[in-house]
Amino acid sequence: MASRKNSANACNGEYMKILILDDMDIRHELFKVVLAPHELTHVHTAREALAALMTDEFEMVFLDHDLESEEENGFMLTELIVENKIETTADFIIHSTNPEGAENMYKTLKANGYLAQKRLFGDLIQLGIEKIGAWQNA
Repeated sequence: MASRKNSANACNGEYMKILILDDMDIRHELFKVVLAPHELTHVHTAREALAALMTDEFEMVFLDHDLESEEENGFMLTELIVENKIETTADFIIHSTNPEGAENMYKTLKANGYLAQKRLFGDLIQLGIEKIGAWQNA
């Protein structure tokens, strides 16, 4: 994997590039509010997320498991990340309310050397995503 950027510095005044995969527009709107003024890329499908990861570098990636499409979900994305050997320094935050799906995504990413953690979406909003720096060190 590529050398790790200092994401802690990004949280201390610099803008972070953040990718958000979720199929619910209301969640995207909430992310916009709590993550302003960071640079956000919003996608709704696993394929859109994979394309973004293949063409850009992000400090953080928020992933949902249950997406609108029955053929695509967040777990499929984690498998594609591994299969395509995506080189990224991003911290993956799995915010799915599907505990089994989130666990499978988490295990797949961690087993393949990616930084990953699970957070309930409601907890992210309640705690305030501005505390990202502290979560990275958890």
